[in-house]
Amino acid sequence: MSLIDNPEHLRLRAADMRGRADRAMYPETKQGLLRIAGDYDVLAARAEQRIAGLRKLAQDDARSANAGTLVDQDPDQFAPDLPEHAESR
Repeated sequence: MSLIDNPEHLRLRAADMRGRADRAMYPETKQGLLRIAGDYDVLAARAEQRIAGLRKLAQDDARSANAGTLVDQDPDQFAPDLPEHAESR
């Protein structure tokens, strides 16, 4: 995973920028560092959204890949004791 896709890393960078802002002597420097920290927070949120989207896609792909496998199977294999399957025998 690249650093731009790692929300934990990006949040650490934001915290680092806030720490630097706390130690800054000049108000302009402090404002700039806080803006950068906010930008890192935005990047972290976007990375989390990308990860969540990729997980959902992977789950959907897994479901659709497995969906056809049950259709081609004998239904009695999965529910042999259910009445509707027992009557058809």
